Amino acid sequence: MKFNYFILIFLSFSLYSCDSDDDSDGDNDTTQANLDFFPLTANSNWTYNNQNDQAGPSQDSLYVAGTEMQNNTIYTNLEAAVPAAAFMTQFLSTNIVRTTDTQLFIDGALGAPIDGLPDITLPLNDFVLYDTAVDISVDPILGLSTGSITQDIMEIPVEINYGITSTMLMTPNDADESGAEVSSELRVEMEIVAMVPVGPITIPFTILESQDVLVVTNVYTDGIGLTSSLALVSFTLEDLSGLGVDLPFPENSSTTSSQTINTFSIGE
Repeated sequence: MKFNYFILIFLSFSLYSCDSDDDSDGDNDTTQANLDFFPLTANSNWTYNNQNDQAGPSQDSLYVAGTEMQNNTIYTNLEAAVPAAAFMTQFLSTNIVRTTDTQLFIDGALGAPIDGLPDITLPLNDFVLYDTAVDISVDPILGLSTGSITQDIMEIPVEINYGITSTMLMTPNDADESGAEVSSELRVEMEIVAMVPVGPITIPFTILESQDVLVVTNVYTDGIGLTSSLALVSFTLEDLSGLGVDLPFPENSSTTSSQTINTFSIGE
């Protein structure tokens, strides 16, 4: 009898422990589900302190301007006080965005990061900027957009091949529960080839070997939104002496700029 009695006590304790563990896991799931790394409610606004190694310091203001319907999906319009200096302020305010419980999407286009390429925009269709649900140890790539654009520069047809990649760098599991942060990277790779007419034929002349021309690292904080961003624009052209044309952009460039949250107000 005593043996059976102790068995019953042991089983009861084990069941209670399992129930407690299950409840604890549920609380963690609820906590994760309640995280919001880019609140897009009405009347929300953010100001940023910017630093550019060429243009110097500046300040940007970004705010929720309204919503619009596109393909049966509601997007948010973000606008910026003019002039907007930082890359992400310009990028967010010239496109439309939307969020889910775990993702931030942007729809529209990204302007070519090389000055001197007029009217070149790289299309983005519901491109993912972060996804807090991905396992970065398995596959951190969130999105990839590739394409080719033809543009006349100095009356020479130029083919621009590009690839835009979004990568998750840090998820909520990598951050403290208080003030949780996520981080992702936006990378633009480009190749530029001029189609030079020589008599009856056209000879391809590589202006820019395939290389990363823009790398942007962003940090988003729970309950706030974008809190910091670091953008690097860098490229080196090939020797263009054989082309016989002075192109309207420098042979090489390297510019670093940053923005950091200064003030914010999240609407109800």
